Amino acid sequence: MDKLTSPESNFYKDCPEVVDHMILVMKKHNRKAMFIHELERYNKEEGATVNDKLLFLFGDYKIDQKKAYIDILEEGKFRYKVIEGAGHGINHEQAKRVNSEIIEFILQI
Repeated sequence: MDKLTSPESNFYKDCPEVVDHMILVMKKHNRKAMFIHELERYNKEEGATVNDKLLFLFGDYKIDQKKAYIDILEEGKFRYKVIEGAGHGINHEQAKRVNSEIIEFILQI
């Protein structure tokens, strides 16, 4: 779980019940379930039809590994925010911030 969270985050230390839950999830998770979906290449024209209806939030942990993703978001004029002190578990690590960003976004559209 350390690989998924920012070193700045204390969430999993502060919430051991979530750690216990995640251990159960990982033990019972069907790893092949993520691979049954057929990948589709990003289509710029289709993306342009929904870019104003989407908000992407992701953590700054390992941001250097997300450059290609950020390039697509910027080129397509998608709205996104990078949340400091968060990793893959952004909704756990920065729950209040994520909730407020989502609410603010919904009120704007």
